[in-house]
Amino acid sequence: MFYLWIGKLCNRIIVKSLTQKMCDICFVTHLFSFYNETMENKYLVCRILIGFVLISVITNVVCLFIRNSVIQQEKLKAEYTVNSTIDRVEIKLESYIQKVDFLKKTIESGIELDDAYFQSIASRLYGDDPAVKTIELAPNGIIQNVYPFKENQKAIGMDMLAEHERKEAATLAKDTKTYTLEGPYDLKQGGKGALLYDPIYVNEEFWGFSILVIDWDAFLDEIHLSDLKKASYDFVIWKKDRSTKEKIVIAQSSKNIDSNTLLIKCKLPNNKWNFEIVPKQGWINTYVIRSLVIASVLIDFLVTAAIAQFEIRHRKDLEYASQIEWQAKKAQEASAAKSRFLFSMSHDIRTPMNAIMGYTELMEKNVGNIEKEKDYLSKIHSSSKFLLDLINSILEMARIESGKETLNIKACNIFDVLDSLNSVFEKQAEQKGLTYQCTTKIEHPYVYCDQIKFEEILLNVVGNSVKYTKNGNISIHVEEVESGQFQCIIQDTGIGMSEAYLPHAFEDFSREKSGTQTSVKGTGLGLSIVKSLVELMHGTIEISSQVNQGTTTRMKFHFEIAKESELEKNQETNIIDLKGKHILLAEDNDLNAEIAMTLLSDYGLIVDHVSDGIACVKQVKEKEYDVVLMDIQMPNMDGYQATQKIREFSDIPIVAMTANAFEEDKQKALSIGMNGHIAKPIDMDKVISTLSRVLTFKCPVCGKYTFQSGPGSYEICPVCGWEDDKAQYKDPNLKGGANKLSLKEYKEQYEKNHE
Repeated sequence: MFYLWIGKLCNRIIVKSLTQKMCDICFVTHLFSFYNETMENKYLVCRILIGFVLISVITNVVCLFIRNSVIQQEKLKAEYTVNSTIDRVEIKLESYIQKVDFLKKTIESGIELDDAYFQSIASRLYGDDPAVKTIELAPNGIIQNVYPFKENQKAIGMDMLAEHERKEAATLAKDTKTYTLEGPYDLKQGGKGALLYDPIYVNEEFWGFSILVIDWDAFLDEIHLSDLKKASYDFVIWKKDRSTKEKIVIAQSSKNIDSNTLLIKCKLPNNKWNFEIVPKQGWINTYVIRSLVIASVLIDFLVTAAIAQFEIRHRKDLEYASQIEWQAKKAQEASAAKSRFLFSMSHDIRTPMNAIMGYTELMEKNVGNIEKEKDYLSKIHSSSKFLLDLINSILEMARIESGKETLNIKACNIFDVLDSLNSVFEKQAEQKGLTYQCTTKIEHPYVYCDQIKFEEILLNVVGNSVKYTKNGNISIHVEEVESGQFQCIIQDTGIGMSEAYLPHAFEDFSREKSGTQTSVKGTGLGLSIVKSLVELMHGTIEISSQVNQGTTTRMKFHFEIAKESELEKNQETNIIDLKGKHILLAEDNDLNAEIAMTLLSDYGLIVDHVSDGIACVKQVKEKEYDVVLMDIQMPNMDGYQATQKIREFSDIPIVAMTANAFEEDKQKALSIGMNGHIAKPIDMDKVISTLSRVLTFKCPVCGKYTFQSGPGSYEICPVCGWEDDKAQYKDPNLKGGANKLSLKEYKEQYEKNHE
C-alpha cells in the first residue's frame, strides 16, 4: 500500500510537473537565501536559479515524453481489449438478427403462421443460447405469439407501439424499417432484458415486429465483460437517452471510476453504446514513474549543487571581505550611537547634579537662615527627584532595548487606571489654570493588561500635556471602539511641535526646545519609552501637532475582556504604631546605613546595624528582633545567602532594601524567603507601609507572622489555623469564634500536637 500511495503521488507530480517544479524553485530560492543576504552581488543567486530552471525544464521534458509514451502504449492495449469485447457484442447481435430475420422472411414470403407452427419454428430458433430469453411475434405491434409460452405468457397482448418504455424504440424501428436494439428493461415476465426489434413489411405495408428478448445478465456473460476486470480495468458502458440526452449507464465495473478514461464508441442497430475504460492503477506504471521522478529530482539538485558549489567557492573571498567591511561599519555606527547617548546622558545628568551641588554649597554659606535653607532644600529635593527619574528612564530604555522588559498581565479595571490618572493631574491642571476633562465610552471596563505599564504610558503622555500647556485645556477620551479594542485620545492646547520635528518625537533624548526655552524640565526619554511600551503591549501610537496650536496623541490597544470577579482585590495596609520595634539593618555602605538608621529612629524604631551577611546571621541567632532590613549586595555573604541561612532556624520577617529595583529582583527576593521588597533610594512612606504589613500581627498561638490581621480585625492564621477576633485577642480565656476554644485552650492543644 505504501508503494501504491507513493506511485499515485509520483503520478500527480508528473501530471502537473511544471507547476510542481516551481515549488522546487521556491525551495532552492529559500536554500540560497542565506547567501542572498550576505552577498553584495545577487547575480550569483540568479545564475544558480537559472541553471536550476534549465535543468528542471530538460528533465521535465524527458519525463513528460516518457510519460506520454507509456500512456499511449497503455491506451493502445486498452483500445485493443475493448475492441475485442465490441467484436463479441457484434457477433452475438449478428446471431440474434439471424433468428428474428428468419421469422421476418417467413411472414414476408406469405406463409401464415398459426401458434403451433410458430412454436415449432421458434423452438428450433431458440437453440441452447442462454442469452436468448424469448422469441415473440407482434402483428401491428401487439404481442400475440411467445416462445417459451409458459414463462412468458404475461407478455401476450402488450402493445409495443403504445407501452410507455418500449414505444419509442418500437416506433423508431417501424419508421426506419431497420433493426433496433433497446434496453435493458424490467420485463413483464420477470427479470431484465434487452429487446431486438425487426420490423416486418408485407407489400410495403407494416405488418408488425419479430422480437427477440435478450437475457441481460447472460448477454453480459456471453460477451465476457469479466475479462476486463481480470485484466485490471475499470469500465462503464453507457448510452444517451433519445429524448433527454441524459447519460444512462447500462453496465459498469464499480461506482467510483477514475475520470481519465479512454472512450470507444460501439455502433448498434439504431443505437450507440459508449465504452469508457481505464486501468485500475491508472495509465502509468507507478514504479517507472517513481524512478523517473527520483532521478529527475536528484539530477536537478546535484547539478544545481555543483553550480552553487563552484559559484560560492569563487565568491568566498569577496564575501568574507564584504562581511568584514559590514561589521566594521556596524561597529562604527554602534560606537557613534554610544557616544551620542553618553553625551546626551552626561548633559542631562550634570544639570540636576549641578543644582544639587550648587544649592548644597549655598546652604553651607547660609546656615541659620531658615527661609533660604527651606528654599534650597526644596530645590535640592526637586533636582534629586528629577535625577532619579532620569536614571530610572535610562534603565527602563536599556531593559526595553535588550528585550528584558516583559508584561505582567492581570485583570484590571480601566476606570481605576483613569481615576489614578485624574487624581494626579486634576490638581496640577487646576493650579496652572487649565481646564482638565476626562471622558469615557467603555462597555467592558474589566480587561487583561499590564496595569502598571498602561498607567505609565498615560502618565507620560498626559504629563507632557500638563507640562507644555500654559493656558487652555487638556482633554482625555478613552473609547471602546469595538469589543476589546480601545482608543485613547489626549489633546492639549500647548506649545505644540513643528512638522519638521514630528518624525523625531520618539527618539531618545529628543526635545524640540530646551528647558531654558520652555522653562520645563524634561529628560527627552518620555515619548521614546511610551512608544516602546505601547509596542510591547502590541498597540499603536500616533502624534499630530502644530506649533502654538497644541498636540493630539492617539493610542490604540487590544485587551482581552475580563470579569469583575477576576480582579485582584487591592487591600490597603493598615499603618500601625512601630515605636519600640527592634530592627536589624544589614547594610555595607556606612552612608546609606546612617541615613536609614536616622530616618527609622525618627519613627521610634530601635535599629542595630551590621555590615555583611555573616554578621547578620550571627546577630539574628544571638538577639531577638522584630524584622530584618536586608541589603542584597554585601561582602562575604550577600543578602540572598544570608536569608537562606536565617530561614534554616527562624521565620523572622526579612525585607529586602536594595538598589536592585526591577520586578524580577522583587520576585527573586520573595522566592528566596523574604517577606517584602523596598527599592533604593528609600521612600519612608513605602518603608513604613511595608513594615506595617509584615509586622501587623504575630499569631498568639504559633508565634508566626501573618499579614493584615491583629487587634480589630478577623483573620485565620495560615500556619496553625487559629481564627482570631478582637474580643479573643484581648481576653485569652474567652471562648468563641470559629475555634470554639479559648486562646489558652487552643494554644495548649497546638503545643501538644507539635511536641
